[in-house]
Amino acid sequence: MTKCNKFNFQRIILGVAQFGMPYGVNNPRKSKIPYTAVKEIFKYANKQGICELDSSARYGSAEEVIGKFHRRHNRYKISSKFYIDELGDGWGKDKKLEINLIKKFIEKKIKLLKVRQLETLYFHSYRDFIRFKKDHSFLRELKKSKLIRELGVSVYLSDEIKQVLFSSAVDIIQCPFSIFDNANERFNDFKKIKRKNKKISVRSIFLQGLVFMDPNRLPRKLKSFYDPLIKIQKISKKYQISIEEICIRYVLSFSEIDSIIIGVDSLTQIKRNIKAFRRGPLPQKILNEIHSIKIKNKSLLLPVNWN
Repeated sequence: MTKCNKFNFQRIILGVAQFGMPYGVNNPRKSKIPYTAVKEIFKYANKQGICELDSSARYGSAEEVIGKFHRRHNRYKISSKFYIDELGDGWGKDKKLEINLIKKFIEKKIKLLKVRQLETLYFHSYRDFIRFKKDHSFLRELKKSKLIRELGVSVYLSDEIKQVLFSSAVDIIQCPFSIFDNANERFNDFKKIKRKNKKISVRSIFLQGLVFMDPNRLPRKLKSFYDPLIKIQKISKKYQISIEEICIRYVLSFSEIDSIIIGVDSLTQIKRNIKAFRRGPLPQKILNEIHSIKIKNKSLLLPVNWN
């Protein structure tokens, strides 16, 4: 049974990638977070009113960790993702078989996570979503079956958002949003999403830890972030607000956003994050300075291009 206290932090979703594998460009860990630490984070987050986890089978052992926690403490709604190549043999041969493959996949995931249904099932990529572009009837059937409550698509690009908008089966669009991948790039997308009465969930608010890196130690591929990092450090120093808090309060400044995914690697970090969330949106003068930051090589806003 999912429990949340009266303080409303339901806008926050806890990402679990770090709980199943080393994660992030600025992560010094060589291994995943120990289960004892994960359990403390789960308990603390839930007491603060965080009710949902964002997961995927590709986050190492993260979903096994959630299931282990839920065997004794069933507290969270779970959103997860799927890839077509996870569904096994038979894909692309017969539509009924495809539907059965997806249902079996979800049922297996529900059993692993120790929940009654998935809060949201996301297509992990736009590429997988377009496989169903011409026929969304089976997606609606999944919701009717009560195996999932809502359906979402995880995207990166504005062009992908435009295509997803026209699916009546999709409830939520998940996309990156940060002080670098900011409203200069995303706000028109947000307006379009809301006009279609769909929800917006944002991820990568710390850009996988890039925002915390020492500009002088950037890998050669990421050198174009040198000036933006210097600018955000100056804003942090000028207003005496940590970069972590700036990132959190920045995304809070947009009422169009329905949910915000944060990833943490310690109890101390989530306590800091909660404290920052309590402080609310940033003043307009700081938002204006953030919006003066422009990323020249926009392809590097996609971590997949960092290798």
